[in-house]
Amino acid sequence: MRCFKLIKYDLKQGILKNRLYLLVPLSTVIICNQCRLHLAAWDQSGTWAIYLAYCFRGLQRISRQTLSGGFQIPVFWVLMLVLPLTVTLDYPFRDIKTIGPQMLVRSGRRVTWWLSKCFWNLCSTIVYFALVLFSVAVFCFCLKVPISMETPMGSMMALFSEADITEAAGEITAGQVLFVFIIIPFSAVAALNMEEMLFSLIFRPIYGFLFSVALVTAASYVTSPFLIGNYANVTRCDAFIDNGLNSQSGLLICIGVLFVSIAAGALIFRSRDILLDYKEL
Repeated sequence: MRCFKLIKYDLKQGILKNRLYLLVPLSTVIICNQCRLHLAAWDQSGTWAIYLAYCFRGLQRISRQTLSGGFQIPVFWVLMLVLPLTVTLDYPFRDIKTIGPQMLVRSGRRVTWWLSKCFWNLCSTIVYFALVLFSVAVFCFCLKVPISMETPMGSMMALFSEADITEAAGEITAGQVLFVFIIIPFSAVAALNMEEMLFSLIFRPIYGFLFSVALVTAASYVTSPFLIGNYANVTRCDAFIDNGLNSQSGLLICIGVLFVSIAAGALIFRSRDILLDYKEL
């Protein structure tokens, strides 16, 4: 019962009263409009799946050939990954400074408080993705774009013109769209958010945020299976890109990072005088 009340409190304070979520639909619409202009330049029309793919469209694997033409950080892709990190940045440690001590005492166990924050963190990621999916759907509805999971080859070629996509790219099933465009990016963002909370617990929130942003930026340059930001980059997925990262392995890695972050945070939180450490934040 105590745990349930703590979770209810966190969801109310950390999600329902978090105005930063208003930035999610705004950012998504801006990116979707850029996708519309991109498709129009190729004389192509999109679908809901195409616009969603554009939101998590990073850059292809970096090589000498791509660097010779100059490398630019994929700003929209970085935004889509940094935005959830911003939304989930300070609530747990702001809570420590206010009513947190009372909630810790009432919960009876430090681990209960930490697990409640982990549950809130995961729910925050779910809300973030729900807002993205809904915003893309509303954008498509307003522009009379088909709200479907079809991925026409012409649109895929326009979307990933710089990448060597396979012939199967235009024949992706609805199940593959769900897995590649939603489940994998969600798992990567969820793992990044949980990592950020762990780093914030160890080093302070601002350092945890900066370190997480650095990991996202590094994933723009380095195609490594251990830089989990790569799995939120559909341009490097093996579903339709030659020599892409294995999606199934990526899902397991992201889930592993998620649970390791939760477990490590629980151990650290049990052994530190967290109230003393964060009272001056």
